[in-house]
Order: sequence, then structure tokens, then C-alpha cells
Amino acid sequence: MKKGIIYSLFLGFLAFAGCSPKVTTTLIKAKPPLEPEEEVATLQASESVPDGAVVLEAIKLTGKDYQELVGMATEKARDAGGDILKITGHLEPDIASPKHRVSALVFAADSSFLQGTKAPSVPADELASWMNLRRESCGWHFAAQGGVVYRLGRIANNLSNVEKQHVKNMRWGFSYGADVSYFVHENFGVGIKFHNFHSEDSIPISTVDPSGAILNGVEEDKMDIYFIGPIATFRLASKNRANAFFARVGIGFEGYYDYGRVMDITGTIKGRTAGILYEAGYDFGISKHLSVGANITYLIGFLTGVDVNTNQQSGHIDLDKNNIENISHIGLNIGLRYNL
Repeated sequence: MKKGIIYSLFLGFLAFAGCSPKVTTTLIKAKPPLEPEEEVATLQASESVPDGAVVLEAIKLTGKDYQELVGMATEKARDAGGDILKITGHLEPDIASPKHRVSALVFAADSSFLQGTKAPSVPADELASWMNLRRESCGWHFAAQGGVVYRLGRIANNLSNVEKQHVKNMRWGFSYGADVSYFVHENFGVGIKFHNFHSEDSIPISTVDPSGAILNGVEEDKMDIYFIGPIATFRLASKNRANAFFARVGIGFEGYYDYGRVMDITGTIKGRTAGILYEAGYDFGISKHLSVGANITYLIGFLTGVDVNTNQQSGHIDLDKNNIENISHIGLNIGLRYNL
């Protein structure tokens, strides 16, 4: 119980520390704060500052609500003694960040407060560097994807040619899945992922009964290999901030389920193991909150035992080291991602 409370408090602190509005300032020239009745004029990037105005302070803000950020910047301007707030930059939420990023300069329209001293001089490159909007990322990201998959591993030598072809056909299939991550930083997020690989195939077979009669039938399999577990995602946004490369690693539960039928015998084979997931891909932003992308998924897993259940017998089978079942597979997926 105590651990659960501590964990909840930690998550609450993480969300508060990462998502609350963030304000950073650098004071260029000191001036007494404005009186309560004095107003602060707000200028957009395209509007000019009056001649003779003096720069007092530079401000950068990050948060979910743009109007709230402008209000906070106005109060900072008032505290700095400025009666002009000029918005110099505004980045809206996009693929790499769910927040607004705002930069602004505070001016005093009347320079008489300098009392004959030289107006403050700030190197242009220093001010430009300071006003550069950093991308802060904090928020939930939801994704769904699907694609084509190829199962790895060797094919047993003691199978007939028809059976070998059946196994080869079963190597190919399709995948579908979803994941949700919370990015605590622009470049790093944690979450959980579900991935399922499905394949099925059937082949005609013939056998001879004890009386010598030839019996014709079908051998078929419907197989699913699924993974669910925690993931860590590393992300790097492009220069235009619209697209992003990502790499992901996860360790979790990997399960195996195969429904099969041979002539009139039906049954299932089940197995479970620990799986390791690697993923890398690229997302292309198509709107503020939506992106499409492609990725390669590599999932590693091996079964050392299976549970067999048929209409004739059932039980657990331990596989020796020469017959361990390789359920590793690699796939190419396309997906849709929503950034909240």
C-alpha cells in the first residue's frame, strides 16, 4: 500500500514538473515595476517597436495554453517595468511537442529612466541565441500500426517436402498492434506496447488407413505470436521539427498460440516466454497532433516447453536444447500516431 502511494505521488510530481507552464527570463536592464494602473501593450512579431524604446528583458515560455503564456509574459513585463511586450516567436504544438513555445522581449517606450546613462547593449548573436525556442516535449503519444512479418528460425530436416512448404508458408503473415507512451522529455518516453503476429495456411494431405484405403484431408494451422510489455523510446526530431526518427526497446511477455487440424484431429499448442523487442522508424507529421510513419520491428523469443491439447490427448512437453522453438520474427509496419 505504501509503495503504491509513493508511486502515485511520483507520477503526479512527474506530470506536474513536466507539464506545468515553464518561464525563463534574462534581465538586460533594471527598471522599477509598473504601477497597477499602467498598461502593457502587446505587439506581435510583425509589428514594430516605437523608435527609442529600450530592451529590458527577454522571456521564453512553454505551456499548453497560449493565452495563459501571454498573460504570464505580460506580468513578467510589468515586474520588469516594461510597458511594451513584443512576441518574437511562437511554435505551436506539433509532432515533437504538445506544447506552445513562446519567446518575447520586454521594452520601455520611455528611455528617460536611463538618466543620461548609455542604453544597454546586448550582442545580437547572444540575444538571438537566447531567444531561440527550445522544444520541450511532455505528453501522451498513442499509436496503432500494422504490416507484414517474416518468422525466423530453421526448418526441421525430418519433414516431407509438402510439410516443409507448409512451414515456409506459415513463416509469412501480418501484424497489428498499438502502443502508448508518455514523453517526459523531447527525446525520451516510456510506455507499454502490444504486438501480434498472425499467420495461417492449409495444405491437402493423404493417408492410408489400416484397411489400405486412401483417405484425403487437410492439414491447417492458425498461429498467433503476441507480445505485451513496457517500452522505452528514444526520439530525435528533424530540423524543421515536423518529422522525427525513433528507436525503441522493450522486454515483456511473449506468447504463442497455434490452432491446428490434421484430418479429423484438432487441437492447440500454447507456449510462453520472455520476449525482447527492438524497433526503429520514422514519423512524418501531417498536422499538429497527427503523424504517419514506417518502422521495422524485431522480436526475439524462444520456447523451451509447450502445452498440447487435442481431442485425443493433452499434456506439457519440455523441449530439449536441440528442439527449442524459435518464435523470433521481423516485420515492416506502417502506422498512425496521435500526439496529445
